[in-house]
Amino acid sequence: MTWESGHDDHHPLVLDLALLNEAVAISRQISDLQISFQESLTSDHAALCLLWYPAESITIAPPPTLTGFKVDNLYMDLWLKNFSPLPSLEITDIPSLDLAARQLHDNIDHTSSWVFSRWKAPDPHGVRWWNPDCDVTLSGVYATSGQPKKAAIKNLCKVIAHSKCQWAHDFLHHTTSDNLWEATAWCKGRSIKYIPPLLVAPLCLSDDIREMTEAFKDCFFLTDHPKVDPFQEEDPTPLPPCTLHPITSKEIAMALSTTSNKSAPGLSRINYQLLKWAFHSCPDCFVDLFNAAVSLSHHPWSTALVVIIPKPAKPDYSLPKAYRPISLLKCCGKLLEKIVAKHVLNDIHHYNILPPTQFGSHDYHCAIDATLYLVHNAQAAVWASLVASVVLFDIQGFFNNINITCIVHIFCNRGFPPSLCDWVISFLSECHIQLSFNGIKSDPILLNHGTPQGSPLSPILSAIYTAPLL
Repeated sequence: MTWESGHDDHHPLVLDLALLNEAVAISRQISDLQISFQESLTSDHAALCLLWYPAESITIAPPPTLTGFKVDNLYMDLWLKNFSPLPSLEITDIPSLDLAARQLHDNIDHTSSWVFSRWKAPDPHGVRWWNPDCDVTLSGVYATSGQPKKAAIKNLCKVIAHSKCQWAHDFLHHTTSDNLWEATAWCKGRSIKYIPPLLVAPLCLSDDIREMTEAFKDCFFLTDHPKVDPFQEEDPTPLPPCTLHPITSKEIAMALSTTSNKSAPGLSRINYQLLKWAFHSCPDCFVDLFNAAVSLSHHPWSTALVVIIPKPAKPDYSLPKAYRPISLLKCCGKLLEKIVAKHVLNDIHHYNILPPTQFGSHDYHCAIDATLYLVHNAQAAVWASLVASVVLFDIQGFFNNINITCIVHIFCNRGFPPSLCDWVISFLSECHIQLSFNGIKSDPILLNHGTPQGSPLSPILSAIYTAPLL
């Protein structure tokens, strides 16, 4: 109790701590607690004042409409039949290239809308193990009252337990490799769907979407990058430019064959399965589009969706660094980047562009080889009665801190075709991202520094960028 004494020799008693349910506080149904003697109506005890806004009076935003379609392999022939007659544009310049890339996505979406149904928001109370026996038993609970209802509830618990065991047995007994890996992740529990208020300033928590977006942006992406001269004294002798070989339909087919149909499709919501069908129907459309992108030095798929997920077992989730950004790029753009990465790797191996100590970008080289190399040098030093030291570099935010001007200079200096060097500039400097968390998407953010995380080309460019260190 809070109590105010009417005598001078008695001290008033003040409540210093008030406990409030955190979930209620986040839901904004309860206002801040106020302790006031003026509201106590001449009583010697203070009034504790709370304003309650019932959930029924709060405007609840409708769930967002999901994009994308439920792709079913049984309707593949019907999808190909509807996709084939759609025309393609002639590409002569960058505007027509962007228009052709958009039309390819529009053609795929238009065909899918005729064949498949759209995704719907899942029922939050739906469970995979619920079966008709559970429905019948639950109806019996609703139809009874008194003492028989207790027996019906006990019977419902038994039916639910049996249903769970039967579903888990069927799932594991008839499992595939994908389902098996899904089952192994169950022990990790569920990830949180709602990001709590963030520490946007010292001693300042905020659940405002704009302030949280700025906090994530400052934490994950480099906004103030230093100016670095691309020409360095240690630059190796420039190599003559090599020939740019055109992209063939065989290369596209091989690149598509190693992709997963379950890969996240990004903002376009077009996955690799639909791209495989579209390529099977009209391979020349992809060949012309990809060759035009490289020859015109323009990357038409420059948008990405960055999903914010929490890192496991972090002590404080009010800090932005307790989360990890996952970049979801458009699959059509990743397909082109994968093919370009294959061309770059072929040139690296043919012209010996990278030193042999760069184990991550050579055929038949892996982390085990690097470990054996280190162990061999250490043992050789011990046998020669020498002292060996190891210097390890851990570059924080490596992809985000790559200087575009420097990496393009190194790329050109190593003899890659000029048009491909200009395409790399477009790939790195024209990327727009949107942060996605708590069911919303932020406004587009322009990134003019670093390489896109999640791109098949980023590790190759990073290896070329760090090659002078080795």
